[in-house]
Amino acid sequence: METIVPQLRRTAWHEAGHVVAAHLMGWTLGAARISPDDWSGSTEAAPPACVTLRDHLVMLHAGDLGANLSEIEAQGDDMAAARDWRKIHDELEAAFPDDNEAQVGEWRAAEKIARDLLNRHRPAVERIAEALLRSPAHALSGDQIAALLVAPTGDL
Repeated sequence: METIVPQLRRTAWHEAGHVVAAHLMGWTLGAARISPDDWSGSTEAAPPACVTLRDHLVMLHAGDLGANLSEIEAQGDDMAAARDWRKIHDELEAAFPDDNEAQVGEWRAAEKIARDLLNRHRPAVERIAEALLRSPAHALSGDQIAALLVAPTGDL
């Protein structure tokens, strides 16, 4: 049996945060995967036709906020969060060049929405994270994710 290191568990929660936020915001979900080799992960999600900047920022924030729900401290550099933060920064800079106040306001608004979504649907985040960790390939197909998002408790 494979030993799950804390950082891989944190990565699973990170990807699960993206998955649950995508689902709740109407994005089309593909696969999600994590790698025990380098603790990286990825989530395939296609936005709806009318995605807004804030929707995209919420999706990016959801990864780090999902990881934080795991209550596992990042070990060293949290590269997944850093990549998402860089994307958020770049998108805000493109949308609001030279307007730091607007950038900060939009960052905070999207972060609050993502935090509220994930806190309300924490059981779903946990189900996806644990399924990623239990999967022999550390991957879930879109169909497997969809089945996990149909909660027996009515969570989603």
